[in-house]
Amino acid sequence: MFQYGHLKQVPHMSRKTLTILIILVLVLQSRSFVLDVSSEPDDVSLVALYAHAPRGPQAGGQPILNALDQWGTQQQAARLQQGEAVFTLDPAFCKDVVLKGTATIRLWLVSDSRLSGSLAVFLAAGGPNGTRAVTPSFNDTVFLDTRSRNFNFLVTINELALPTGSTVELHVKLTSEDKRTGVSLLYDSQAAPTQITIPIVNPTDVTITLLDDRGTPSRVFEPQDGSDSTTVTVQVGILDALGLYRLIAASLSILDSSGGAVLTAPNILPSAVAVSVCNATYKTSLNVTLNAYKAQVSVTDSSGNTVKSEEDFYVAPYFDVNIRLMDSSHRPLTAARLLLNNSLVQYETMVGATGVGILHVPSSKIVGSYDLVVEWKNLIVSRSALFISEDTSLNVGVEAYDVTLRVRILGFDLPNAVVNLLAASGTVSSGLTNATGAANFTQIPPGVYDLEVSYLGTSYRSSLNVTRRAVTIIAVPLPYQDLLPYLVILVGALAAVAVVLRRRRIYRWPFEYMNMLTSASIPNSHTTVIAGNSGSGKSVVMESLAYQSLSNGRGCVYVTNVELPSDVRATTKSLGMDLSEFEDQGKLVFIDCYSSLSGSASREKRSTSSITDLTALGIQITQAMEEISGTVDVYLDALTPLFSVLKTEYVLNFLQSIGARVKSYDGGLCTAIGTTVEKDAATKVEEVADCVIETHLSEGRGGQRRRLRVKKLRGHPYVDSWARFTISDQGITFLTHRQQKS
Repeated sequence: MFQYGHLKQVPHMSRKTLTILIILVLVLQSRSFVLDVSSEPDDVSLVALYAHAPRGPQAGGQPILNALDQWGTQQQAARLQQGEAVFTLDPAFCKDVVLKGTATIRLWLVSDSRLSGSLAVFLAAGGPNGTRAVTPSFNDTVFLDTRSRNFNFLVTINELALPTGSTVELHVKLTSEDKRTGVSLLYDSQAAPTQITIPIVNPTDVTITLLDDRGTPSRVFEPQDGSDSTTVTVQVGILDALGLYRLIAASLSILDSSGGAVLTAPNILPSAVAVSVCNATYKTSLNVTLNAYKAQVSVTDSSGNTVKSEEDFYVAPYFDVNIRLMDSSHRPLTAARLLLNNSLVQYETMVGATGVGILHVPSSKIVGSYDLVVEWKNLIVSRSALFISEDTSLNVGVEAYDVTLRVRILGFDLPNAVVNLLAASGTVSSGLTNATGAANFTQIPPGVYDLEVSYLGTSYRSSLNVTRRAVTIIAVPLPYQDLLPYLVILVGALAAVAVVLRRRRIYRWPFEYMNMLTSASIPNSHTTVIAGNSGSGKSVVMESLAYQSLSNGRGCVYVTNVELPSDVRATTKSLGMDLSEFEDQGKLVFIDCYSSLSGSASREKRSTSSITDLTALGIQITQAMEEISGTVDVYLDALTPLFSVLKTEYVLNFLQSIGARVKSYDGGLCTAIGTTVEKDAATKVEEVADCVIETHLSEGRGGQRRRLRVKKLRGHPYVDSWARFTISDQGITFLTHRQQKS
């Protein structure tokens, strides 16, 4: 609701006549405008804002409004017939404010000679979203002469919320048919103080914070070092919506329980530290003894308003309270939450494995009795009053029982069902039924709970009344009864699948399963190539073939250019194939072609200075075969690095030459090649070979999957189907559906 009135000075009238005229004018000229939902003003301060000329950097700009009644030394005048006069609050509001109640606008006008005109007046709010009118424009005829007169307007604002940074603006405009006579709005003078008085809800915020010696806010303080006193810091924060400049004084008093003054500071404003133009903080420390205290702050502004704030605080001795929680069977109640609180303080702790919780709390003689609350499994299971005046130990019994729930379906125990006990505060306990369909719940407080059983993709809800230790049978219905015929069919199908899967049982075979794939074994005199992608197990297959050959009494020359011979020895040993015995017997010789790649000297008896020197490698192989004597097999791991640095024809010629030389000793040559070699080159290598063993590594949902097959075995029967295998500390193990014969 918005109401306004207009008062004029009328000469040569009696006081009685003037009073009657004023009342008639107010009644006849009353109008209304609804701004917001109407409510009675509360905690409202009337703040007077005076019109002033701009000062400092703003000189020559738009006139302002602030709370100072005297601003300049010279009266100012705004010529209204030259345009609208606008006065803006400066500085803007420092916090969110609410305008609510009756505002007064007081204007001082004078003209160069007699004049009548229409006076338009309204208030506006300025902010980040632009300026908007908050009262309707008042238009009325005024009669002016050379004497200054004041005009008063009453404005009722139901409720208007303005955010921080907003302003209030006074707009005044005069229109008249007389264009020659000048009209002035007088301001910036105590004799003609144009002003507005606005109703603001709580324009000044006063906060009192009590801090201990660590700077932690508190209301209850413990004496220091066993004495009966401590140091308390009182921090007063003052925030004024219009600015600290309008505050006259702020007093601080500290009173004890008898009303005696412990500290009196008539005006703390000069000692306060200004945080901004609108915010200041004052701190003082004092030593206080055991007692109850009250901190009071009273702030007075230039408009005669007083804001008061007070805060109680206490200095009290502290005592240790040891509380042991026991259930109905005298067992400790662990992981319970203890709360000790009253209107002033609250303390809490979790109970440990022994059922004991320890709290350090102030004396009830100072802060009053406590309410002891025990929370267990999301429930309040105990509540009692407690008066603490010394170190205290007490036992608290909590009614709680063990409950066993047996879940059955069609008379049969139901395992792996999830059972939940629920209360309005949340889940009390959860459990999983065992093989006998039992779910055990320990230390359950008495009461009626919602029971939820989740099983076979469905759930069943019921209630459970816990009054004592008991075993309760929970019979749940058969789920999906309308789907029972389909379930029977499904069970039958699953049984059939189980039979098929049983027939497809996987059996584990040692590396000798290779003899079945090659129909006894690879011929003695041969050239074998193991081809496969990275990680498919080519090297392990080659090492296993070499170990098998050595175990059969044959000699072995092992050439490696992809790892050090020492690494080959370690790898084979970790797979259950110890080569040291054969080296000691002179049956195994390593040729190191790998050390030259790193530029370091080889530790082996036989080595090459370059991986590309195939002539030197051929000589080393021949000498090693002659050194071993007898039937000797040669293993070359691998061809792949040679193809990356040498021409294909050169590598193929070397392979054929070494193969022919080894065969002349009735031995076999075995080498490996990766899928990174060009396809044409790999095909030519396989054409040269008598036997091709292919390995493959793939990634699946169950992890890595390795397979092996015999792709080619010239002049000899073989099995060409894929066989799965794994690599473990027992070497290569084949996985097959064929059962081993005893």
